[in-house]
Amino acid sequence: MSEVLEVDETEQRVTARVDVDGLTTVELRLDEPATELVEAAWARIAAAGICDLLPAAGARPHVSLLVGRSADGDAAVAALDRALAGIPAPRLDFPYIGVFRGEPLVVYLGVSPTPELAALQRLVHDAVAPTLRSVDEHYHPSRIVPHCTLARSVGRDHLLGCLALVRGLTLPTASIVTEATLVDYAPARVRATRPLGA
Repeated sequence: MSEVLEVDETEQRVTARVDVDGLTTVELRLDEPATELVEAAWARIAAAGICDLLPAAGARPHVSLLVGRSADGDAAVAALDRALAGIPAPRLDFPYIGVFRGEPLVVYLGVSPTPELAALQRLVHDAVAPTLRSVDEHYHPSRIVPHCTLARSVGRDHLLGCLALVRGLTLPTASIVTEATLVDYAPARVRATRPLGA
């Protein structure tokens, strides 16, 4: 996992440049082994003075399926229930470290795209997006780059140091996802947790 893939889109990840206050997300929570490794990476990155926004916001390691601003939390929960009915627990593979360009930068673990993951993201988008006031366009099914964020709001002067640090860490290569959550930020407040593969 030493190769770094840079996504060369200047406007990629608008959410990396704004405050997370008021955001609502649908997240696939990583399993415990993967969670422990990502949390350890977050702690090392924070200790290096690069970024600590994710732990500070109360986030847990995850892969977001949808990001927006909530208008009706109860409607979003009901929509998520409908979308997840009968969905099996997906396996996520993390084959590379990537960088979303823009100001500031985001360093992430890239998730291998699969037909199952794409279908799940579209189901969630089509069900939950109508309940939100607005949706981040980068989470539209045609544009999403599935990922687990390692560091956000990384200044360009810290990028090489962040990548060197991340490459030296033990990072997860895969995770079995057994639950999805609807989370309001910040601080993180889990509005609903739903099992997958039950």
